[in-house]
Amino acid sequence: MLIVAKGFNWLIKNNLAGFGQDNFSKNSILKAGERVNSASPPSAVTKANFVLPAIVPQGTSININGSDKLNQINIALRKGFHQQYPGTIITTNADGSDVALALLYSGDIDLLALDRPLSPAEKAAGLTAIQINSLRVKHNQNEPVLYYVYQAPLAPDIELFLGYAFSELGKKAINSH
Repeated sequence: MLIVAKGFNWLIKNNLAGFGQDNFSKNSILKAGERVNSASPPSAVTKANFVLPAIVPQGTSININGSDKLNQINIALRKGFHQQYPGTIITTNADGSDVALALLYSGDIDLLALDRPLSPAEKAAGLTAIQINSLRVKHNQNEPVLYYVYQAPLAPDIELFLGYAFSELGKKAINSH
């Protein structure tokens, strides 16, 4: 136990493996069963937390549902993810925001594709939204803004997908639809 603690302390001091003092604070640590909520500081979950994965395990699976306005973006991200990481399973549906919100609360989907920010009540219920296409496509100002919404804790498969969505490859997929 002492060896593990010393090694962890060394990682923090040397700012290695994402354990630097700037990246590792009590605000970014979730205890077992704890939820991210609107009281969390904005830096707790940001785009910077997600990086393009080098490899993704075969069988990685994500179920996305939400606004029909965002279905083409979801399909483009799904196709790009499949192309980059064969053997993964990304399911996209567009049953509407209200149905998908209920599916997210029940745990039947991993990500909700929402075309609006979360309401205060939704934030208070423990949902977290990450804005994906923050820079609207320059040639189409009517393009809906995409928020991926999830319940904490963030599953590893979702984190991998969000890393792709924020990467240059993800941006190209979004802009290609």
